[in-house]
Amino acid sequence: ETDGLVERSARLGRHLLERLRALQVRQPLIAEVRGRGLMAGVEFAPATRGFASVATGEVFNRISREFLSGLVVLKLRHEKRILTLSTLNDPNVLRAQPPLSIGEAEVDAYVDGLDEVLHSIGSLPRALRQYWREFARAARA
Repeated sequence: ETDGLVERSARLGRHLLERLRALQVRQPLIAEVRGRGLMAGVEFAPATRGFASVATGEVFNRISREFLSGLVVLKLRHEKRILTLSTLNDPNVLRAQPPLSIGEAEVDAYVDGLDEVLHSIGSLPRALRQYWREFARAARA
């Protein structure tokens, strides 16, 4: 407590959640942002809704729940050098749980990197096409 980690964590956690909620407004792939202190979760939206969901038998939504968060984790790691994980109980939720020694610049870099990765993904069908192209290219190499 002499280092002020509790207060610092609360302040940076508020900043992290504010930035993630602002990102949620711009990113249709994000359904919900939640957290406490410096621990936050970003839940991804279903790939399809309404008639499209019924017509596809929920296939895209099931693929999205298992695939999208993992793709985001990989792209953040490879393209932005940011380490993050999905939650253990729900693979559709991205977990932000930085060390208490993190600074505001690193919080901003995380959210900016997430924004860029989600923008590059765009949608689940687009992400699947990108993934399979990269997979096929790697298989031929």
